[in-house]
Amino acid sequence: MSITEFYKKTVSTQRLVATDNKKTFATNLTDLACAIHPANSKQVLSIGSAYFNLYKMYCASGTDILIGDRIVDGSDNYKVQLVADYDDVDSNDDHMEIVILKG
Repeated sequence: MSITEFYKKTVSTQRLVATDNKKTFATNLTDLACAIHPANSKQVLSIGSAYFNLYKMYCASGTDILIGDRIVDGSDNYKVQLVADYDDVDSNDDHMEIVILKG
C-alpha cells in the first residue's frame, strides 16, 4: 500500500506576496491531494493568549509549500509551521510531512 492512497482531501495553498507596499495572501496551488490528521489528540500550542491545534499534513514529495504558507480546506485555514520532504530514491512512499496550525 502506498501513502498516496491516504490522500483523500483536496486543498489549495496561499502564499504571502507584497503588492503596493502591502502583504496579502495569493493562491499558490489548487487541487492539491493530501491527508490532514491531528498531530495528537491533546497537542495544543499556545502563542501569547491564543491557542492552536496541531495537525500534520501529508502530500507528494517536492510540492511547493513553504513555512508561512496558508492551507485552505473549505472554510478551514491552517498555517504551515514545519516542512519535511522525505524523497528517498529507493522508496515508493516519497512524501512531505507538514506541521500545520489551526485556531
